[in-house]
Amino acid sequence: MIDVRMLAAINLAAQFLLTLAVVGAVHLARNKKFKRHCTVMRIAFPAQILAILLVMLPSMNGYLAVGSPGPIFRAEMLVHHTFGLVAVILWVYINLISLNYIRSRLSQRTAMRMALGCWILSLIMGLHLFVLVYAQSYP
Repeated sequence: MIDVRMLAAINLAAQFLLTLAVVGAVHLARNKKFKRHCTVMRIAFPAQILAILLVMLPSMNGYLAVGSPGPIFRAEMLVHHTFGLVAVILWVYINLISLNYIRSRLSQRTAMRMALGCWILSLIMGLHLFVLVYAQSYP
């Protein structure tokens, strides 16, 4: 059986490090150091995808296997996943534009702000889900 609390704690630490990387990347972009910004983001986002696949997915599957969360928890989890998925899709879109594989339908700046917004919302909801998992693990 998967130790849900341990996976959640590992993920929290990973998300903290990724948050620091994204904040640093935003700072680089604001200081017009775009190549460094792109480098940081091209490391941080695949790391985020790995965290999703290796930690979040098994953690949530394990949690759902041992308990039956209510409809509000499930709805929040769905919204959290939706915001995260949109952020990942926007990241791919931004990279395809910056590598000149596709033409932009919206500005890169707009897409980046949308991706950041989706990521922040997903992060906040993920932190709330983390608290709920721990609250239910410790009655």
